Amino acid sequence: YAKDARTASDLSFERQNGELRKIYHGIVSGRPQASQGTLNYMLTHDPKKRRMRASSEGKPCVTDYRVLKEFEYYSLIEITIHTGRTHQIRAGFTAFGYPLLGDAVYKGDRSFINRPGLHCAYLSLVHPRNEETLRITADYPPDMKRLLDEKTEDVFR
Repeated sequence: YAKDARTASDLSFERQNGELRKIYHGIVSGRPQASQGTLNYMLTHDPKKRRMRASSEGKPCVTDYRVLKEFEYYSLIEITIHTGRTHQIRAGFTAFGYPLLGDAVYKGDRSFINRPGLHCAYLSLVHPRNEETLRITADYPPDMKRLLDEKTEDVFR
């Protein structure tokens, strides 16, 4: 994620202070009841299933979401995480009844896509050397594009 230890440290510091911002797009099973919201939960490791799970104990997670488009069997959502835990998005949406499509580890429907339907669509950060603000967007990969129509491409821009 960085070419040297100093840059990695600087970027980690930006992440902790909220200066490094990532926005994800995910395709979840079903249609969330609320068109936007915040998921607050605790996340812990489940050694028997070798994955993370929501629990009454563990590390706190805060995840904001907004539904961008609904389809018959799934929804495209925008996701912003505030805590950055391992598998926070995958385990969190599964716990709330909306697993990511294609996520075999967290019981996502694999009939539409063969990997977790999750994509980092936007990244902004302050360059660690010249202090320039960088804003980067990324198009959907082909497997996600296939599930979404052309009009969805412009949702984020």
